[in-house]
Amino acid sequence: MSKRKIKVLSLSDKLKIVNTFESGKSRNEIQREFNLPESTYYKIIKSKDSIKSECSDGHGNIKRIRVSKFPNVEKCLLEWIKQTLDKNIPIDGPLLKEKSKEFATKLGIQNFSASNGWLEGFKRRHDIAFKKASGESKSVDQGVCNHWTEDLPNLLEGYEPDNIYIETRVSEKPL
Repeated sequence: MSKRKIKVLSLSDKLKIVNTFESGKSRNEIQREFNLPESTYYKIIKSKDSIKSECSDGHGNIKRIRVSKFPNVEKCLLEWIKQTLDKNIPIDGPLLKEKSKEFATKLGIQNFSASNGWLEGFKRRHDIAFKKASGESKSVDQGVCNHWTEDLPNLLEGYEPDNIYIETRVSEKPL
């Protein structure tokens, strides 16, 4: 006796099934067309609202909806990420972990730990990858540079010139 082969559907495939259901096709026709067992068909129809929502958010290629133990923290963090990237400020893992701890504290969540495992899961759930932003559209805001050059003398005020290290980079041109 052979075991039934499990067929894993992406959210976009499930959305096709939902759309077919909503167009008026019968259960038997849909099951035959998509080669679905009855239990899978009913699970898809039962969760049609979340499937539509996830697909509209651009997650149609994932095969499993991953849920978070701390959805409020992640919602705040995602909003913060959008605002930060709009200002062309680079983000990395340690910064995300620190900010998520801050949001958890503000939300009154006691048992939250921004571990490396949580961070990797967060990035996977929300399709986040740290890549270098380049090009004119992602250049640093000139106002930030002007503010920094104005504040630099004040920051260096209490230091002797011998105690200040400034790194300069010279680009090498091929001969």
